[in-house]
Amino acid sequence: LSLLHYILRNLVFLGPLSLLLTLTMLYMWRRWVSRKFSLADEIRKGMAAGEFRVHYQPVCDTATGTCSGAEALMRWHRSDGRSIAPVVFIRAAEEEGLIVSLTQHLFSLIEADVRAWKVTAPFHLGVNIASPHLMDRSFTADVLRLRGTLDAAVRLVLEITERSLVEDTGTASAKLHELRQKGCQVAVDDFGTGYCSLSLLQSLPLDYLKIDKIFIDSLTSAEADTPVLDTIVGLSRRLALTTIAEGVTASHQVDWLIKHQVSYVQGYYYGRPMPAADFYPWYREKCSSLMDEFVAVDQP
Repeated sequence: LSLLHYILRNLVFLGPLSLLLTLTMLYMWRRWVSRKFSLADEIRKGMAAGEFRVHYQPVCDTATGTCSGAEALMRWHRSDGRSIAPVVFIRAAEEEGLIVSLTQHLFSLIEADVRAWKVTAPFHLGVNIASPHLMDRSFTADVLRLRGTLDAAVRLVLEITERSLVEDTGTASAKLHELRQKGCQVAVDDFGTGYCSLSLLQSLPLDYLKIDKIFIDSLTSAEADTPVLDTIVGLSRRLALTTIAEGVTASHQVDWLIKHQVSYVQGYYYGRPMPAADFYPWYREKCSSLMDEFVAVDQP
């Protein structure tokens, strides 16, 4: 009897509290769902309204500092002046089934930006490929359409994360083999942060291995002891993959990368992502400055 009394007495107090908690959680869930659908709608409207732009971050030759390419990065600047972070709108696009449309929109923006560029061959243009697009039936045609609009001096590099490659290795491998045969190149993006096995690296049609920023950040000096980074560089060399270091911000990191023969570098030390209207003049100025240096050296 005393136990039953205890339960009934507590129900009087816990019942309203449980109801309040349930209603609060339901309200928060409805707001989260509403926000997701709202953001998906805003992405559609943003594409239609021309709110998305492409910024280009230089990729440079480690030994000479010459700009030998760029990575195309999508940015969203709303008409009301607000900017939406890529991690937010890309995740929303993936969750709401919009990532293929968004990447197709990215390709059309790149086509418009790069059409008039005069670059020195080979100029590597990196584009990020999401897993759903890689698996989509439109993927190969989308990439070849973009490739066909680019100048012959431009090499299109498909940057694909380890996670994307392990989800359906057979399909990914077949599509990438076909695209490589038609002039595209393939890079494993953010290497070391995913699930890519060594056997998978050997079997996939790859050209580049992009070393993630977290490993570059471990370089505290040019003589730093970095066994993991040493292993990644050694592995890429064994697999005949060209290395690109991401997130380079300091001269001592550059010194280490030169010493260990990492071919290319990308990061704020060389240049931040820039709109096309800023990147191309910057690129031409860099090329002109380098040519003047060569002329000065050749003169007696």
